[in-house]
Amino acid sequence: MKTRLATTLLLLLLRFSAQGSEPEPAWPAADWLTSAPAEVGIDGTKRAQARDYALTGGGSGCIIRHGQRILAWGDPKQLYDLKSSSKSIGVTVLGLAMADGKVKLDDPAKRFHPGFGVPPDENAQTGWLDRITLRMLASQTDRHRTR
Repeated sequence: MKTRLATTLLLLLLRFSAQGSEPEPAWPAADWLTSAPAEVGIDGTKRAQARDYALTGGGSGCIIRHGQRILAWGDPKQLYDLKSSSKSIGVTVLGLAMADGKVKLDDPAKRFHPGFGVPPDENAQTGWLDRITLRMLASQTDRHRTR
């Protein structure tokens, strides 16, 4: 099932065991650098297990370790209907942004996404888009403050 792909990859990465010293991360320019699993401290057998499991779900993806790609499959430009699997990713990103002091739960959503809620254009005239906070989006409620 395609909807489990993002969560599956995260869990698989957590299962990988580090071997030896940790190399310096390398970040992509036009593309990720490609390395053999052993070069970045990944057990090749576990990488093969991750690949085999990932391929049962179809879709596309990649595994990055220390900024280097050790596995890729499918078309990375293909869009998928992920449904609820994206919630765990979104809340993780929100938590990291909060920890870094970049956002607060009661910040208005439009501060970070000025076009939020439009189209349709009629939404912009209602005034309620300005009152929607990150807390409301994260909790999927219309409550401004927790009790």
